[in-house]
Formats: sequence, structure tokens, C-alpha cells
Amino acid sequence: MKPLQLIITTIALLCTVAAKAQTPVQLIGRYNLGVGIQYNNLYYGEDIIPYSPGGGMGIEAGIRVMPSAHLEPYATIGFQQNIAIRMTDGDDYWDNESYFTFNRTTFNAGLVYKFPLFNTTDKIVRIGGGVNFSIPGRAAFKEDNQKLPSISYKMARGFNLEASYVAYADRRVTVEPGLRYRQIKFNPAGNRMVPDNMNPAQASGFDLSVIIGLNL
Repeated sequence: MKPLQLIITTIALLCTVAAKAQTPVQLIGRYNLGVGIQYNNLYYGEDIIPYSPGGGMGIEAGIRVMPSAHLEPYATIGFQQNIAIRMTDGDDYWDNESYFTFNRTTFNAGLVYKFPLFNTTDKIVRIGGGVNFSIPGRAAFKEDNQKLPSISYKMARGFNLEASYVAYADRRVTVEPGLRYRQIKFNPAGNRMVPDNMNPAQASGFDLSVIIGLNL
């Protein structure tokens, strides 16, 4: 099954099961601040600019189905963007520039286990994990005003582990700070020579997240 078909099938299945079983459904939005586990360097004059394919900022949107008091399957679609840049303002507008950019479109699906802390009803924690499919953009570089060849990558799959805490909840809305670990690598597309530190592109890392839920 192709990735796009899998995405559509998974979301449709969750919606169908929820509708037939009259199961509570929550729309979720997620903001992520990523920190990669591997960093490389670009040079900017005598300075160094660290960058990581696993870092960046991202957003996700999806659904969470609640068929039981504890188990909740979910599916989200998202986008992650990484930019590292340094510029100097000179006589010729930008006198010097170095940058790295990389992005990816992601699909995440998994299962979380919800439970109360210390046998209370107002302190709720979710832990779980799942799989992710990512379609990468091109990695683009410029170093001391010299534009380097961009790199294309193949689609990849990996896994997630996550935990979140329900900091606020009412009848309609929940707010959850969370932490997620992503494991994923991208292999270059084609036969062009790629620097060792980007072959493969190590996009694993941690996401500091805020999850907003809307109960339907």
C-alpha cells in the first residue's frame, strides 16, 4: 500500500470506527519545537553555525479516538521546517550569508495509554508511541556566500515514543505539554555524491510539544 493510501485509510478507519461505536473523538493540533540528536556545522567566516536535520519547528493536525477509558488510537498529518541562517548587512545589501534549510511532511499514527496520577481524576498523563512516515524536502546549503548542491532524499519510516500531561481540561478543550522522541533517517535519492554527515540524514530527535484537543 502506498503511503498516501495508508494515511487516508488509517484516518478513514478511525473515523468509521468512532462513528459506528459512538466513540468520543477529539480533534488535536500540535506545535513542536524539535532538537536533533546529531548536529553538523556550516562555516560563516570564522564562526560556526550548527544545524541538525532532526531539529526545527513544526505543526500537526489530526484526530484522537477514545474507545475506552485508557486506550486512545490517534493519527496526525504535519509539517516540520528547519532553518539555520546567519547574515551580515554590507554595502551590497547582504555582504555575507550562510544557511541550511530542510523540511519534511509527516504522517504519525499510534496508540496512547491514559491514566491518572496518584489515583486522582484531575491529573492525567498519556504515554504511548507509534509509527511515522515522512516525505522529505530537499536539503539546501549556502556557506560563506557559496551555494552548495542541494540534496534530495527518499521517503522514510520510523517510530515515535511520547508522553504528555493534561495541564488544562474542560468539557470541550484540553491543553497538554508533552515530550516525544522520533527515530528516523533519510537515505539520499539518486547516485550523486553526498557528504558523509548527510548520508543518511539523521532526522531523529526530541520534540517539545504543546497539544491542543477539541472534544467533539
